Amino acid sequence: MNQLEMIGLLLLAGITAAGVVIKYITRRKLGDMDGISGVFTSRQDENVVGKF
Repeated sequence: MNQLEMIGLLLLAGITAAGVVIKYITRRKLGDMDGISGVFTSRQDENVVGKF
Protein backbone atom coordinates (compact mmCIF):
# COMPACT_ATOMS: atom_id res chain seq x y z
CA MET A 1 0.00 0.00 0.00
CA ASN A 2 1.58 3.27 -1.04
CA GLN A 3 1.37 6.66 0.60
CA LEU A 4 -1.33 7.99 -1.75
CA GLU A 5 -3.63 5.10 -0.91
CA MET A 6 -3.08 5.68 2.81
CA ILE A 7 -3.95 9.38 2.47
CA GLY A 8 -7.08 8.51 0.48
CA LEU A 9 -8.28 6.02 3.06
CA LEU A 10 -7.66 8.43 5.93
CA LEU A 11 -9.51 11.18 4.09
CA LEU A 12 -12.46 8.89 3.41
CA ALA A 13 -12.54 7.77 7.05
CA GLY A 14 -12.43 11.38 8.24
CA ILE A 15 -15.29 12.47 5.99
CA THR A 16 -17.37 9.48 7.08
CA ALA A 17 -16.73 10.18 10.77
CA ALA A 18 -17.62 13.86 10.33
CA GLY A 19 -20.88 12.91 8.60
CA VAL A 20 -21.84 10.56 11.42
CA VAL A 21 -21.08 13.21 14.05
CA ILE A 22 -23.06 15.90 12.20
CA LYS A 23 -26.04 13.56 11.80
CA TYR A 24 -25.91 12.63 15.51
CA ILE A 25 -25.75 16.28 16.64
CA THR A 26 -28.59 17.26 14.30
CA ARG A 27 -30.83 14.50 15.63
CA ARG A 28 -30.05 15.49 19.22
CA LYS A 29 -30.87 19.17 18.60
CA LEU A 30 -34.10 18.46 16.74
CA GLY A 31 -35.18 15.77 19.19
CA ASP A 32 -36.51 13.49 16.44
CA MET A 33 -35.35 10.70 14.17
CA ASP A 34 -35.70 12.56 10.86
CA GLY A 35 -32.11 13.74 11.00
CA ILE A 36 -31.04 16.45 8.59
CA SER A 37 -34.35 16.52 6.68
CA GLY A 38 -36.09 17.92 9.77
CA VAL A 39 -33.94 21.05 9.60
CA PHE A 40 -35.51 22.11 6.31
CA THR A 41 -39.09 21.52 7.47
CA SER A 42 -38.90 23.10 10.93
CA ARG A 43 -40.68 26.41 11.52
CA GLN A 44 -37.76 27.94 13.42
CA ASP A 45 -35.57 28.01 10.31
CA GLU A 46 -38.10 30.20 8.49
CA ASN A 47 -37.30 33.01 10.91
CA VAL A 48 -33.56 32.50 10.45
CA VAL A 49 -33.88 32.65 6.66
CA GLY A 50 -35.89 35.87 6.98
CA LYS A 51 -33.04 37.61 8.81
CA PHE A 52 -30.66 37.09 5.91
